[in-house]
Amino acid sequence: MESQNPNKENLRNGAKKTGNIILGVAVALLIAQYFGVIKAEFTYLFRNKSQEKEVILTAQDTSSEKGTSKAEKPQGAKQQIVANNKEFALVIPKIGVNVKILPDIDPFDAKTYQKALSQGVTHAVGTSLPSEGKNTVLFAHSTDNFYNANRYNAVFYLLSKLLVGDKVFVVEDGRIYEYAIIANSVVEAEEIGYMEQDMELSLIHI
Repeated sequence: MESQNPNKENLRNGAKKTGNIILGVAVALLIAQYFGVIKAEFTYLFRNKSQEKEVILTAQDTSSEKGTSKAEKPQGAKQQIVANNKEFALVIPKIGVNVKILPDIDPFDAKTYQKALSQGVTHAVGTSLPSEGKNTVLFAHSTDNFYNANRYNAVFYLLSKLLVGDKVFVVEDGRIYEYAIIANSVVEAEEIGYMEQDMELSLIHI
């Protein structure tokens, strides 16, 4: 009967443990690297995508309304979303966007807009504000793959999931402007015709 070599067995067990440790570390690093986009995808998957939502500027305490408790909501009441900022903010309920907008950022100055985009959504200088009723252009990092979505602050990562009719809200100086998606398309960075201000409709390009 052949006896086992204790040293070989110890080496085999050690190599197995080392392999498991390396695999565990690799999985942990992958999860850490892509946690943001994985969270976005799962949150979107289980989010209530009903359009019956309203954007408000300040959280409201409904406990004083007609004797209802905080746990109770009037039947048919819309879900309320408190805007991230009262001065300038973008809210897209369907994909969970609720961020402050940085105004008057030059989209042709890479140094300026890259710094601004690390903080979220920006408003293109020279384009209309919602209150002016013309063509408002907002931009942020958007991407179609996990690596770049995590590399950049890809606020618009889920933008492709918006459909015609979905609601978009912009807050400006304490007023809330409601828009509806009329088209969803991707344009090249060189296409700047959408920034023109001689349009009759009040539009917002994101």
